[in-house]
Formats: sequence, C-alpha cells, structure tokens
Amino acid sequence: EIKADKVYIEDVKALVLAGLMLVHPQIVTNTAQPVLLMRPAKFFPKDMQTSDFVKLLAYMTQRLTESLKAQLEGFTFVVDLRGWKRQQYTYN
Repeated sequence: EIKADKVYIEDVKALVLAGLMLVHPQIVTNTAQPVLLMRPAKFFPKDMQTSDFVKLLAYMTQRLTESLKAQLEGFTFVVDLRGWKRQQYTYN
C-alpha cells in the first residue's frame, strides 16, 4: 500500500542515493518555482521494484509540497531522458 503521508526517507533511501529523483533548493525555474528532476536512466527493473519508484515519487512530491510556495504556485517536473534505454522499461 502506497500513501504519500506514510512514505519516509527510510522507505526510499536506496533510490534517492541512486540519483533516480532529485529535489534541491538551488534547482529552480527562472520564475523561482521548485523543480523535481527525474532520471529514468537510473531505474533498472531487474534490481528495483516499480512500487518503490512510485513511493519515491510520492516522497519527493510530499517533500516539495511542504513549502507554502509550492502549494500555492506548484512545481515543475522535469524528466531527463539522457541515457535512457530499453533496459529501464518495464510493464509491471
């Protein structure tokens, strides 16, 4: 079961350290909107669960929306497809 209010860093630490998604206070748009950067080339279905990927997305979204600015103005979601190959694709 995946619930955004129940996802903690311990649940997604391995994927955070793998660099699959990144939220950093210095990565913002030209209008100062926060950015969530996803790198699917760092996802390997043979070694990682898709459900953990979804948990990571929930965790990062939860972290981003802790700020009032993001709650009121939103955030930008960027997907960096450099290096992405068929090996990172999964049906599950």
